[in-house]
Amino acid sequence: MTEAAYRRWLGDHLAGKNTLLLASTTEEARELAGRCRAELVALGLVEAEGVPVRDGQIAGVGDWVMARTNSRYLVDTEGRRVTNRDVLIIDAWKTGAKGERSAAVVRRDLGPDEQGNRRWSAPYAVPVSYLAEHAELAYASTVHAAQGRTVDTCHAVVRPGISRSMLYVMMTRGREASYAYTVTDERTADMDPRLARAPELDEARRRVEAEAAGVPSIGEAVYAAETAHAELGRFAVLAGILETEDAERTATEVIAAEQLRTRHLGHLGVLWAEATRQAAEQRFEEALARVLTPEQYERYAAPSEAGRALR
Repeated sequence: MTEAAYRRWLGDHLAGKNTLLLASTTEEARELAGRCRAELVALGLVEAEGVPVRDGQIAGVGDWVMARTNSRYLVDTEGRRVTNRDVLIIDAWKTGAKGERSAAVVRRDLGPDEQGNRRWSAPYAVPVSYLAEHAELAYASTVHAAQGRTVDTCHAVVRPGISRSMLYVMMTRGREASYAYTVTDERTADMDPRLARAPELDEARRRVEAEAAGVPSIGEAVYAAETAHAELGRFAVLAGILETEDAERTATEVIAAEQLRTRHLGHLGVLWAEATRQAAEQRFEEALARVLTPEQYERYAAPSEAGRALR
């Protein structure tokens, strides 16, 4: 599924769409972003060399990067400060006295216009020191880093264990469409497509083995069973995510939950059981006082072993 998400992202990117890959973990997002850049470099769309950014990757001319820290000192031509989650495209470099890269000439993504065309700010300079400490490649992102970001299409790699609020963020980033690629097999996949095993080879092997065994239909039956299992697994993963809440709740959510708890039958049942127990004990004590002699009741009420046994 990771491969499918990547391929769909690449197709949208090459078609000129503002598209985003979403991952569940920082490590996966970094790996995907690096692969995206390597592909764009191979296609000649991005400069191979560049400067380091904070996630250990390299960013060059043509790359999209995301600012991850607000800055009071970096402003564009209109006086707007660089803000966390700004998406920038690197157009060129400014060099220092010794020819080293000192700043990137960038434009900020302003979102689409009324016709859906992408708009960019006027070029301005961002020091390479800021990129090294406070920027990362913008091709792939975690759910948390993507909050508030809107793109044309979003391709999300969905894994078991994320919460339904994370899935909501994944499914609401795209203006045109958001796609979920559900991972049902947690075996580690190699991100290098040259090492990926073609599914056609497995299907051919199944058919050959079935024919050798004299049962030609077994190959198709096995393939159909595996496909059905994958379908069930996909929906099982999504169902599990929809039942998973975030570990931390806001103060408003906690207050609302407590208010709801006071009306819940489980809570009311405990209060009712305690109230009826106290009333029953009172009636029992009064009944004993009526039927027992004073000596018997005194013995019953005495704090002795016999009295406790009678109770």
